[in-house]
Amino acid sequence: MPRPLTSRQLACMAVILHYQATRGYSPTLREIGRAMNIRSTNGVNDHVAALERRQCVKRDHLVARSLQVDLAALTPLERSRLLTHCSPAARTRVQPARAPRPCES
Repeated sequence: MPRPLTSRQLACMAVILHYQATRGYSPTLREIGRAMNIRSTNGVNDHVAALERRQCVKRDHLVARSLQVDLAALTPLERSRLLTHCSPAARTRVQPARAPRPCES
């Protein structure tokens, strides 16, 4: 069983989700670092690489802004922990869609 995500990794995912929800495209490593108060892009890259190893994030190394979050790779506990880090704009991507109630006649 894989180790659970750290709070910094969850925060990194939350930044990516928020950026995608508000701007429509993924952030750069520098923008993630600015949001997480990490000065070194290498430090941000380490967090993103750890998320890639867990298959929570996918990216094309040859294309800028290609980060894609895979929420299916998260456990229910990690998903609920991610909600505490997410902005309201990004929460709609994390919470599972609710099935509509059947119409009562």
